[in-house]
Amino acid sequence: RLPTKVGAPFLRAPFLALALVLLCVAGCGNPILRDAWITESKPEAGGPAVDADTAALTAAITAAETLIAGTASGEDAAEVPLGVSYVTAAEKAAYQAAIDAARAARDDGAATAAQINQAALDLAAASGVFTAAAAAKTGTKPGPAPILGVTALSFDGAVYGDAQPEAKPITITNSGTADTAISAVTLSGDGKDAFTLGGSGDAVAAGSSIATRTVQPVAGLAVGSYTATITVSYDGGAAATATL
Repeated sequence: RLPTKVGAPFLRAPFLALALVLLCVAGCGNPILRDAWITESKPEAGGPAVDADTAALTAAITAAETLIAGTASGEDAAEVPLGVSYVTAAEKAAYQAAIDAARAARDDGAATAAQINQAALDLAAASGVFTAAAAAKTGTKPGPAPILGVTALSFDGAVYGDAQPEAKPITITNSGTADTAISAVTLSGDGKDAFTLGGSGDAVAAGSSIATRTVQPVAGLAVGSYTATITVSYDGGAAATATL
């Protein structure tokens, strides 16, 4: 469990009702995201307070990453399989930016309880916008077709003397209407040499996901931050990407 940040003193009962209304507006359309991060408020000696829980924010980020990876994207309905909801590249980028902002707030050791709560509110609002955008559009491309998505990954910071971080699974989701086979998984970007790929598994059935491939930071990295892009190639030239 990640450290819990205590509730901010100014978030008292008069504001709780408003916060819950805003949460419902932003997140009620998506129960997975709504339930993932709303923390139960418990009475304390000084009266009711909101518990700004970084672990709950982490759960919300994980749910958001699963949602974005499992949502098809395209610029035109004719590019997306018939009946499949989708978002545009710009809508997907905006949601990814919101996820990144929430992750930055969670990882900020100096963040206050109010900032953690605000990050959760902002992510819930972005999730509502993203869900509504996908629900408003469906594909018209005839015949079955696969659409893969990759969940973004991040590793906790390490200090000198720590053990090499363990490998994490790469979750690849097929939100399309046909099975597909992965032809390649590659790394690109300035930090590509800071990571190694492992595992195997190529088949991804329609409406399912696999997590049998892995990525791991290499041992002995110099001090710094490393970012790369995971690219999953499939279906004769199609590709799905995620930030690492």
